[in-house]
Amino acid sequence: MSGKLFTPDERAVCEKYADPNGELINKRAAVLLLLDDGKTQSQACEESGMSLGQLRYALTLFKKNGMSIFPQENNAVQKKEEREEVQKVKSGSKKKKTEKKNKPKKTSSKSKSEKSKKKMKKKMKKASQPKKKKKKKK
Repeated sequence: MSGKLFTPDERAVCEKYADPNGELINKRAAVLLLLDDGKTQSQACEESGMSLGQLRYALTLFKKNGMSIFPQENNAVQKKEEREEVQKVKSGSKKKKTEKKNKPKKTSSKSKSEKSKKKMKKKMKKASQPKKKKKKKK
């Protein structure tokens, strides 16, 4: 029986992780499956061996982060977010190019990157110089 907590695909992933005697992530998966099966929170606590606070925390984590609370799913979610971010950057760069054509150019003498490069060169030059030795007093 499938409840309201998981989609069928999510349930399959959760079943891979579920083990009431395993590590914390496995216990969380097991207790979430019990809730999805229609058990009450107190019944799920008794069957899983978790406290009510732990169960509620796992449920809150799942509601907030979804399947990314499970390690394998976390990578898939990150990759999806990265792809979306790249798409935003690509679409944003097209807009910026057209905006740059219309904006007047700044007349500052040096850009920030040139200034930071110059500062870095000074630091490197100073670091490469030998340090002066202090004379010992007798």
